[in-house]
Amino acid sequence: MRFLVPAVALAVACGCGGSHDNGGPGGPDAGSGGPRPDGGGQGSGDPGWTVDEFDVAFSTIEAVRFSDAQHGFLTASDGGARGLHVTSDGGATWQSRELDVIPYGVGASPSQTAVLAAGSGTRPVWTSTDRGASFAPVTWTLGGWPADLRFLDDQTVVMGDEVGDRVFRSADGGLTWTVHLFTREVLPGTHHVESLGASNAWIIGGPAFRGDGTGATIAYSSDAAQTWTITNLTDNAHLFKGGGLRGIAVVSTSELWVAGDNRQLFHTTDGMQTWTQFKGAPAEILHFLGIAVRGNVIAIVGSAPPFDYVLYRSTDGGATFQIVDRRAAPDLWDAGGIHGVTATSNGDLFAYGYDGVLWRYVGALTR
Repeated sequence: MRFLVPAVALAVACGCGGSHDNGGPGGPDAGSGGPRPDGGGQGSGDPGWTVDEFDVAFSTIEAVRFSDAQHGFLTASDGGARGLHVTSDGGATWQSRELDVIPYGVGASPSQTAVLAAGSGTRPVWTSTDRGASFAPVTWTLGGWPADLRFLDDQTVVMGDEVGDRVFRSADGGLTWTVHLFTREVLPGTHHVESLGASNAWIIGGPAFRGDGTGATIAYSSDAAQTWTITNLTDNAHLFKGGGLRGIAVVSTSELWVAGDNRQLFHTTDGMQTWTQFKGAPAEILHFLGIAVRGNVIAIVGSAPPFDYVLYRSTDGGATFQIVDRRAAPDLWDAGGIHGVTATSNGDLFAYGYDGVLWRYVGALTR
């Protein structure tokens, strides 16, 4: 099936049948990466859901955010689909919005009336008060590279910096902002932000490539991003090399999952007082790059050299995991090429990232 959208052709090819056809991109619109030299890889059994691969003109997708099961936003930082796009049909089709910015982050308020987009440009932050139908620039004097953002309530917004060591906070829906500096020794990049309710916010990241088991870092605020505490985790599994965190799933203020470089996967159920690191991930996985949790289902997307990305999933609350999908990069593979995952309220999982990656695992968190 194929959907065409005015102004930009975001098409979708159905890789139906879950892991039975997951050796590489499927359909004529899925990209020109071609078959893998080793013939592709298979998941473990049929998970009972389908995978849609969107043709995004080899653009890099930086963020996918949904305000409900049908309405969402997508940012592409390069390529033929560069810009901000909106959907009203659960991500089946997308329509572009004209903004004078290269967008990296986007988010909607809980009431869905306000939308903010942020990125690289002379006017890096844009606001919408009509649910994303139109946007206007916000006066910005704070420098940096505004990126990932979350609304805590209709007025309070937390926004990270794609390459800097700061977090921006707004108390008036994004019109004015203050800055908190972490320093590069603590968080050299604050481009993974998560929130829960009106008070709780988390930022993950940390130094990479130290090779000594350190690097995984979590900043947490319980007072609506006014103050922050830092937690550092040590890698005691797999390669013992450590590195930064790349994905976070917040179940509650007590229960969190974080995942990152060198197959790091940690779980806490007591508000980050203690952590359990999971062991036994297959050696074919290099990095965990995004994680989503719904009930007993934990879905993690990781990189698998030399050409692939994998979906690593548990349906028993993390007691056991298996690779249920292995999929070739549409064009160029990168070890950190998955930039994130987003779960919709109806249980679909979007994985997105470098050079053409935009995949929808339909029902992956419910089946």
